[in-house]
Amino acid sequence: MNAALAHVESRTWRRFTPRQRLSRFAIYFALVVAIVLSLRSVEVIPEFLYDAPEQVKDLLTRMWPIAWSHYPAGVHGALMETLHIATLGTILAVAMALPVGILAAHNVVPSRPLNYAAWKSVFSEMWFQVGTMLFVASLLYHAWVGMRDILMDYIKPTGIRLTLQFGVAFVLLFYLVWTAAILWGR
Repeated sequence: MNAALAHVESRTWRRFTPRQRLSRFAIYFALVVAIVLSLRSVEVIPEFLYDAPEQVKDLLTRMWPIAWSHYPAGVHGALMETLHIATLGTILAVAMALPVGILAAHNVVPSRPLNYAAWKSVFSEMWFQVGTMLFVASLLYHAWVGMRDILMDYIKPTGIRLTLQFGVAFVLLFYLVWTAAILWGR
């Protein structure tokens, strides 16, 4: 009896297995290496840090008290335009998501064949297929513009940049062809 208790007491509980501990250590180590490399490449000019409190004090004294005389001419129009864009975007997002959500909701249409039939009937309309294709094409073009700009800004060697741009363009064109095959493939 004492031998069994001694065996149980000699075991210690560990929260993670050795493999999990090693993978956690590798992730933490990679994060530390990334932070150290980032700090080495950041160009901080120490002289700018010395007068930072004075600069912040100057900024805050110029910000306060608020000059309300500038609000009607310079701020109100931009603020209203921003609110209008945000409101319109929210309304459009709800208008586009509501039909998709109703078709996808299993509590509204619990029968899978009926759900499939609803999707099939929506996507069988030519105008819906064309609209979906235009949406995907514009989304992929937007992705291309963003990736192209990122690669142009951050990848300086021309050969590597052009190779990556070609790869991104190839993948995006593949997605476009795949979408067409899904929409019009029988």
